[in-house]
Amino acid sequence: AAFSEKQVAARAGVDVREIRRHWPNTRELLGATLEAYFDGRLPVPDTGSLRGDLRVFACWLASVYNTSLGRRLLDALMSRPSDWDVSGARRALLDVRAKRSQVLFRRGIERGECDADIDVERLLDLIAIGTALPVVFHDRPVTDDDAHFVIDTILDGVGRDRRE
Repeated sequence: AAFSEKQVAARAGVDVREIRRHWPNTRELLGATLEAYFDGRLPVPDTGSLRGDLRVFACWLASVYNTSLGRRLLDALMSRPSDWDVSGARRALLDVRAKRSQVLFRRGIERGECDADIDVERLLDLIAIGTALPVVFHDRPVTDDDAHFVIDTILDGVGRDRRE
């Protein structure tokens, strides 16, 4: 919520005009910052299967949620965007998330592991909230088992008969 061009410029030791020359608004700057953060911490997984890729992705989310930064992000994301998101930070975060995960689903579609019309954003929302619940509701770290459970439940469902 306190992210600003001026603070980034000060931290980088440059004039704020230099920052604005490369990123014309705070949302684009934050998007680039998040992209760089994620690039350094999670290469897009390629395990050979959608399930494997999503498990790696969910475990990575869990590891982020278990950090103090991750908990602050969760706290910020749990509030209404109109209460704090004047710069479009939420949209920037969702855009980065979508960009990084599109390749996982594209490969899954190409391998015939999921339907071409899958609603990627809603699926990502399920993964994100499912892996965040231990932290948000139970105040405990998220484990790899938690992350695997979320992915396996999403991909397999819970019912014996999936007919309407």
